[in-house]
Amino acid sequence: MTLLLLALGAGLAHAGSAQMYDRAISLVRHRYLGIEHLDAEEAFAEAAESAEDVVPWLIVDAEGGVATLRHGQRGTLAVVSMVDSSVSGGPAGLDALPGALSRLEAAIVGAGDPIPGAVDLPVALLRGVSRGLDRHSVVLSRSRLERFDERIKGKLTGIGARMGKRDGRLVIKEVFAGGPAALGGLQAGDRITRVDGVSTVGMSTSLAIDRVRGPAETQVVLDIERPADGGGFEALELVLTRAEVVIPTVHTELLASGAGLIRIDNFSEQTTRLVREGLAGFQAADLPITGIVLDLRGNTGGSLLQACKVTDLFVEEGTILRTEGREGKAVENLLRQYRAHPEGIEPDVPMVVLLDHRSASASEIVAGALSLLGRAALVGESTHGKGTVQKLYTLRGGGAEDRVRFKVTVARYRLAGDVPIETGIGLAPDLRVAEARFTRGGVTLPVGGPGPDLLWVDEQPGWREGVDLPATPDFALAVSEEALGRADGAGRDAVLAALEATSARRAVIEDARLVDVFRHRGLDWRPADESGPAPQVDVELSIVDPPVPGSDVEVRALVHNRGSAPLYRVAVQIETSTRLPWEGLTLPVGFLPPGETGLGSAMVRVGAGLSEREDEVGVRVLADQRIALEAEPGVLHIAPAVPAPVAATARIVPEPQGARLEIQLENLGGRHLDHLRARVLLPADAPLELVDPEGVVPLLAAGATERVDLGVRRLAPGETDLELRVEDGAGRRVFKQQLTLPEDGSMVRVSPPVVAARVPRSAPTGQAQLDIEANDDGALRSVTVWMAGDKVAWIPLERSQARVSVPLDVPAGTHAVTVDVVDAGGARSRKVAYVRGIDPTTAGASDP
Repeated sequence: MTLLLLALGAGLAHAGSAQMYDRAISLVRHRYLGIEHLDAEEAFAEAAESAEDVVPWLIVDAEGGVATLRHGQRGTLAVVSMVDSSVSGGPAGLDALPGALSRLEAAIVGAGDPIPGAVDLPVALLRGVSRGLDRHSVVLSRSRLERFDERIKGKLTGIGARMGKRDGRLVIKEVFAGGPAALGGLQAGDRITRVDGVSTVGMSTSLAIDRVRGPAETQVVLDIERPADGGGFEALELVLTRAEVVIPTVHTELLASGAGLIRIDNFSEQTTRLVREGLAGFQAADLPITGIVLDLRGNTGGSLLQACKVTDLFVEEGTILRTEGREGKAVENLLRQYRAHPEGIEPDVPMVVLLDHRSASASEIVAGALSLLGRAALVGESTHGKGTVQKLYTLRGGGAEDRVRFKVTVARYRLAGDVPIETGIGLAPDLRVAEARFTRGGVTLPVGGPGPDLLWVDEQPGWREGVDLPATPDFALAVSEEALGRADGAGRDAVLAALEATSARRAVIEDARLVDVFRHRGLDWRPADESGPAPQVDVELSIVDPPVPGSDVEVRALVHNRGSAPLYRVAVQIETSTRLPWEGLTLPVGFLPPGETGLGSAMVRVGAGLSEREDEVGVRVLADQRIALEAEPGVLHIAPAVPAPVAATARIVPEPQGARLEIQLENLGGRHLDHLRARVLLPADAPLELVDPEGVVPLLAAGATERVDLGVRRLAPGETDLELRVEDGAGRRVFKQQLTLPEDGSMVRVSPPVVAARVPRSAPTGQAQLDIEANDDGALRSVTVWMAGDKVAWIPLERSQARVSVPLDVPAGTHAVTVDVVDAGGARSRKVAYVRGIDPTTAGASDP
């Protein structure tokens, strides 16, 4: 009977997922905008590979509408084709996807091996399908869906405050006006020590937020510590009644210049009302405002309708937006067109919109419409470039843990004059503003794309030793304020003329500052008098010391001017697709006479999490009023770091006044570890609570053991599950492990596996070999290997030491090889190595 019930339950679950697959593919078939570009076989392959990502033992090879599922130990499990062999002549297209997804699910579940409890396999498969559509079509569930709903609605049920961790304590960062927290007297900077009598020490931020939130009209008791005027903290208890609160996504301020600033974080259902209230506040001020700055920097979008309504607050007529689905047709239940209409409250003052590369979607609608309708000028950076519209559809209903929704791209939008937003290009600002950032390590100049109209100097502490600097200004805002004050009318043309005059004045000031700031490092940064052809130079890249992860290294460029004319403002820029740590690196040289050699250098921080690698990097030479030169590529490498594994021993020690959690940390590696912080996270039902948030070990020498004690209170009998985290002074994780501590005070020792992974730093494209050595104080459970993001091996282990060799198919370029080792206790160690595949037919002189 039990087996029958289990089989029945599995059958019902499979029937439910089949309905999800049918619903999702039906939406794609009938609603998806880019249906003509959809490759059903690619979507099927993405679904199979998405399952591979969440099922540890599963390895997938998918190509041509066929997915081969392999068990890392037992080999091939099944071959699943998009064509159902039971249906004669079934098409390998979109219509075949629901059945193919069901067969994929059945094959994985039917393997009989455990699937992690947190994995929702149908959701994982559909997320893979969505990856085969476009980057904006996504499947949402659980916390991702909850966050999306809150962002769009602009409301949540709770106390109305933003919380976060500071020094291991739960701290109030912001209190929302009019919410229960504000009405009850909670203040920014307050530390919450208890929620309904439960200590927040050792409680994760997400768990604390869940405890503070709850149904409307229910109460929560907060014990807080408030900084006192004379030092120390004042203890208070607040009883707050939860309610639905509006998330403050709109912030308004009357600036000293007389302009009104409106900053919008994202477009929710509350945005238009909040902006309207902000405008009313400006009108009620003692003096009329001189202009409006609408700040959309960092605003990634939100509600399309709210974007139109916000724009309508500033214009009296004109088409703000229209949408079109497939073949230019209307989309059901989607706004077809929005035209502005006069309300009589539109402010008759000049206006500027601030933008950056993260301004997207709804932000681009507002900025583009205000510009095209002659209402505002745009200042800052080019926007993200997202000209499509998504609608949300339900795939599975139920409670918060069960709901699944599908956000599908269904339309594109056009602004006034049928102007589209080009994908990946976005809106170009009328005044392009960029910074030259000077830090202790060097200078960062704008890289790629069109150059700035106005380059400003951002000097940070450390460029000049011993010099106190004022706070960095918001330069784009300051320029906008000045232009608004200069504008002789409220229209866009008047603001553009004022921006031109303002930027011309500012450019002279900033260029003089640029020369002066470079002078403090001995660089002659005088400008050129006339233009010329691309510079004739030779460039040699070098690194002063081998760059070891966790260290600062100096990168140098020797530049020899082979031309007959002097070069001005010479700089070498490094470009690489592998990004960190070299991407965007600028090596300034300055003035370079003909026949001479100049040196450019910069200090680079090599992150402790990086591994040995070798990168081929692009070399670009810039010179004032010269065409940029793409020089011969160079090769930079990172040396291997000596690992420093840490073991931990813990126990709960009863004491007359309570108890203490004793933690001993042992450095098993060959290098010292500085300023370690040991922190503990407890589950909601833990039988004890923490008194101390963390323990600190100033120095853990190689081979040494140090102890830290955390005060605890026993709440109930029983063993205690906890998570121990150890970080170094830079916040990098050294140790993370789940522990179960007995009530009797017995010692529990855990240590992550020690892993060594050796792969050639560079190799001809094709086969290379990865050699892995792993050992553990107990038993190893498994080794998983990824190559260039694809899982290539899963090997079960049941011994304390293992040596494994894995063949790798190395593509051209630099690729990460990730080795993940788990022991029987769940402790995990990850090693990342890099191999650069060199195509023998194209290898050049720059290759070693």
